[in-house]
Amino acid sequence: MARGVRRRRRPLTDQQKLERRKRSFNRSIAKLFTKMGFRHISTNGVDIALNNRTVEIDNLFIYKNIIICVEDTFEHNGISRHLLKKKEAAETIDNEKTKFINILKRDFSLNDHLSLFRSNRIIIKHLYVPNEKTGKSKEALTRYAPLIVIEPALHEYFKIIQKSLEFSAKFEVFRYLNIQKKDIGARSAGASTEEFTQPIICPKDFTGLNNKVQIVSFMMTPDFLIRNGYVLRKDNWQERSMVYQRLIAPNRIKSIRKFIAEKESAFINNVIVGLPRSTKIYKKYYDDNNNEETEQITNFEDINENDNYSITIPNEMNSICIIDGQHRIYAHYEGSDNYEDQISLLRNQLHLLVTGIIYPADMSDVDIMQHQSDIFVDINKNAKPIPSEVIIHIESNRMPFEAKSVARKVVEYLNNRENGVFHNKLEITKLDKARIKTSSIVKYALNYLVTIYPSEGKSSMIDVYDSNKAQELKGAPTLDKLNEYVEFIGNHLNTYFSALKSSKNTIWNDEYSKIQSVTVINGFIMSLNTLINRNNRLYDFDYYKNEFDKITMNFNKGDFMYASSQYRMFSEEMCETIFLVEESDTIE
Repeated sequence: MARGVRRRRRPLTDQQKLERRKRSFNRSIAKLFTKMGFRHISTNGVDIALNNRTVEIDNLFIYKNIIICVEDTFEHNGISRHLLKKKEAAETIDNEKTKFINILKRDFSLNDHLSLFRSNRIIIKHLYVPNEKTGKSKEALTRYAPLIVIEPALHEYFKIIQKSLEFSAKFEVFRYLNIQKKDIGARSAGASTEEFTQPIICPKDFTGLNNKVQIVSFMMTPDFLIRNGYVLRKDNWQERSMVYQRLIAPNRIKSIRKFIAEKESAFINNVIVGLPRSTKIYKKYYDDNNNEETEQITNFEDINENDNYSITIPNEMNSICIIDGQHRIYAHYEGSDNYEDQISLLRNQLHLLVTGIIYPADMSDVDIMQHQSDIFVDINKNAKPIPSEVIIHIESNRMPFEAKSVARKVVEYLNNRENGVFHNKLEITKLDKARIKTSSIVKYALNYLVTIYPSEGKSSMIDVYDSNKAQELKGAPTLDKLNEYVEFIGNHLNTYFSALKSSKNTIWNDEYSKIQSVTVINGFIMSLNTLINRNNRLYDFDYYKNEFDKITMNFNKGDFMYASSQYRMFSEEMCETIFLVEESDTIE
């Protein structure tokens, strides 16, 4: 071969490409945990003999006395069998915990580290991280405990949090794994609460509040808030109907962090938090001999602005709900950038002005969430415009019986319905790698179909719902009644769109087809609403399929004639072709 002529590389086989993807996925998991401050122990390919059984762990991560065993997988065809196998391995490790720890000490050079803790102090968690969705419901996955399945959207969430908060992101993982502060490291006799002296405690006359909540203001270090705070972010792992804030923005965090390090100054404006129920207010007295005594305040009405007070707050992870100011707080994260030397000094030196809300013991969690949502909206309504999907999340929490809130619950139901036509195809959050965006479906079509209170002269699914249940839902709405209604709608929409899929199966499965576009889905939802308005009834699968068989429109990407917002025009054409319903037709 002539000098300077490069040998052409032989193309990779499909199997080689798969192996490369597997290695890349494995490395990304290792990077996620090590960037949070965990020590990585590579156990891949090593057989560990326990109780006449051999187990293999892909990766092992350690932080103090916390051991996290991680199985990453590309298995999908036999996912149930693979999950069961890994569940049994996790149970074996837990049952042989002391022997397992001794093997780690002996074979993986962990004696110096693990010998610092008694075996009963060491906590072992088992994670299963697939590269694609398992397709199983949350309830189904609980059957594989102690295995904890990290679905791709949650995996992506943790990667974003790690990228934003570096080492401080581990507190979010601990929160997810239900690991408390008292569980981490050696046992400590440190104070379980923190006292904050000379707070500003506002009497009700000063705040105008009449819902029994108490407002207090005080100074608190960013370190305390980072370790003990949590944020109800819209795109995280919690119940999605109970979250309202935007996902943390890495660029904004970094710009605030730069400001803090260079100015060595905290922001003057306050952050808003919801304090835990175990927060206590104490009134201070001074007798003639200048001795100090305290008395706990149990009735907020007894507070007088002229008295001296202190408050105690649990020094416990995930006990303080951060309502507003997450970026100003988390900019003080523990990191590895050029600002860390300065920020590490300021985390416990600077104090942020905090306004805390103490809720009465008899206030329900739902009412607390609604109150916190109201505060978030009031603060942000004149700030940077809130994305539409965030607004829908907020409204779902504040006004669960409003049309868009009901529509959003229906979307979630359809997405989570196992074996359903839209199972795992709908983008509920930005972390979902799903084909179909849903905010426009909720806003422009589905809300009119599902509304409990249709406009005069209009109909909705409530008019074809069981009449007694519909009357109860309208007259005395409860979340249980609403969930029944959502299930009714979701099941019928699944029938309706399953008939469309069956009629246009080849097109439906073509990723370049427009049949699963928002335009088409909205158009067919509007068509169903037209049917209900016209005939006040629903039909079965066979009827819908027969009607869809009449459609001859070309749904190919290059040939489909309707633009992204022309839902109604598309719906009108469909209604001219289908649903010419006669009174004699059989109703569902």
